[in-house]
Amino acid sequence: MFWDQETVAWTLTDDTGASALESLRRPWTVNQVAVKVATQTGYSVSDVCPEVARLIDSAVRCGVVEAEREPRRVPEPIATDCAPHPAFLYLHLTSRCNLRCSYCYASPGLNKEREGRDIPFTVAREVLHQAQGLGVENVVITGGEPLLHPRAAGVIEEAKRLGYRVNLLTNGLLIERPVARRLAIACDQISISLDSADPRLHDLHRGHGSHRRASRAIAVLRKVGFHHVVAAGVLTRHNQHERHEDFKTYAASLGAERASRAPYILQGDARDAWLCPHFPSFLARLGQELDAAIERARPREERPGLVWRDRCGAAFGVLAVGADGVVYPCQGLMRPEFAAGSLREEPLEKIYSQAPVLTELRAITVADIPGCSRCVYRFLCGGGYRALAYNVTRDIRAPIPGKYCALAQLLAQWRLSGTALSEITATAGLDMNH
Repeated sequence: MFWDQETVAWTLTDDTGASALESLRRPWTVNQVAVKVATQTGYSVSDVCPEVARLIDSAVRCGVVEAEREPRRVPEPIATDCAPHPAFLYLHLTSRCNLRCSYCYASPGLNKEREGRDIPFTVAREVLHQAQGLGVENVVITGGEPLLHPRAAGVIEEAKRLGYRVNLLTNGLLIERPVARRLAIACDQISISLDSADPRLHDLHRGHGSHRRASRAIAVLRKVGFHHVVAAGVLTRHNQHERHEDFKTYAASLGAERASRAPYILQGDARDAWLCPHFPSFLARLGQELDAAIERARPREERPGLVWRDRCGAAFGVLAVGADGVVYPCQGLMRPEFAAGSLREEPLEKIYSQAPVLTELRAITVADIPGCSRCVYRFLCGGGYRALAYNVTRDIRAPIPGKYCALAQLLAQWRLSGTALSEITATAGLDMNH
């Protein structure tokens, strides 16, 4: 947070934004600040410069920064054409699954070529080694159901050996005590699919008996001494009325460290009418909960930072590799039209830096999305999940549906309040970082 003691003007930004604003303590121009940011992030000056200009303009308009009226001559910056370093790699070990969840984005039929495949262990290991060269720090092991892969534990252990922070996404059905012990050593976090404290609401979409087995998996992980378990669910019109506190309490009773649910993402097919939350009542309840939380909260002594983002993470901070060895912008855009290249033919670094589909996606910012450029929350949501926009409109630059935009704005208010006040969680138990 930056603020002016005299005018009480303030603004919030992340570490990169803070570095940019700190540079303005010296008489630097936008170009000079852009060179500094480009050097820190590995992104090109030509791409960074407009974003730095927007950040500084925003700081000027809110009164935190005072602009000089007389322009000064400065040397031309030295440009670099490097792509940004992705922070997350989603590694899909298999397209097979032992459940048929109604809302799954990887449901059968979306991409026939991916069905029933396991990624070879040698290819998975090579992906992990090559991703180090891109600066990836976090590996998300997923599927299908990743534990169906015959060497899933070996892939996870290799990721850990290479120094990655490893998060396993699983439905938990295959987690027994021997497997749990091995996973507990290699994983930093394990996310178990759990939609509700009510077995009926969970099993409605994931299958009879899956609630009992997912709950048991969380308990087994706790018994072997693993504490970093997240109960991760999907919010639909069928479970949206369940209080988050009730869901969180149930998950904690099993041994989960945290509980969160992501709103169902529209898929552009017949499922949407049945699964999409009823947003008017949903947003009204969230607004009431926020008002109540603010009323009982106290000022924080130490205030956490917010992430400043001007675009979706697809192809920017996130990359996905399918079980067929094909690289995609993210786990939500694993469609043939977004296939960036095959690791059987080209190295990951070349695909990431040169594939046209990834280059195009990286360039899309909130300035390119209709309706986003003047929204006061645009740098908190980054214009929304591009896969959601594409699923509904088949236009990757389209705005996300209005009801999801309203939810993103409300969650931005939660996050802003959470930076200043205690007892307010930043996301109200919701995960919008697809």
